[in-house]
Amino acid sequence: MKVQCRKGDIFEVKLDDGRKRYFQFVCRDLEQLNSDVIRVFKKVYLSDESPLSDIIISDEVDQYVHTSVYAGVKLGFWVKYGKSSNVGNLDVYFRDARDFGREPEEPLRKKISYQWDVWKINERRFYVGKLPERYYCAYQGMVEPPFLVAECIRNCRPIEGLYDPVF
Repeated sequence: MKVQCRKGDIFEVKLDDGRKRYFQFVCRDLEQLNSDVIRVFKKVYLSDESPLSDIIISDEVDQYVHTSVYAGVKLGFWVKYGKSSNVGNLDVYFRDARDFGREPEEPLRKKISYQWDVWKINERRFYVGKLPERYYCAYQGMVEPPFLVAECIRNCRPIEGLYDPVF
């Protein structure tokens, strides 16, 4: 049976110790490859808890992430749990470095970028160069594979890009 993934759907991610966390599919971002945007909630629940959708979405948001929700379901990284028409405030900023990538002989390590784009969901991105301080809290905007999103949710850590702003 095919699972439909729609705006407002809530998904459960099992943690390695049996506990669980939740995220909500909030929209598609036409400005970032028409990818799905999710909001991940901070609270960790015990394995025997079955919180109501309204309780889940009232929690503090840990982070917003671009990914493919359907691919994550298909690959078994999360399961559909519930739904809420309340998708929260989508007035959030994302950032992405224009000089993303590396030469094959370079080690995989963080780099400093002076070439940043910033945007809000479904709004045109704009070039800012060196990242201004007001955008330091912008979420990393690359489209992340579901396995990485699930790993970060399970380990209660944010998605981190390969590039850091110059602080």
